[in-house]
Amino acid sequence: MSKKILITGGNGQLGKSLSRYLCNKFDIISTSREKLTLEPNYNTDILDITNLDNIHNIINAYHPDIIINC
Repeated sequence: MSKKILITGGNGQLGKSLSRYLCNKFDIISTSREKLTLEPNYNTDILDITNLDNIHNIINAYHPDIIINC
């Protein structure tokens, strides 16, 4: 079972690059404030990191082992 990595800012250049680079070794959940424009094989969700309830809901839904804030 691979570790889950939650990447915030998944629509940005760094977030997209990390998702592509890490997807073969880890279970990636890529998030952004708006609908993500990543390839359809990624796990994606909407996350506004300024909204504490939204953060709690995402963390409780996915239980990530690692969070990378891009």
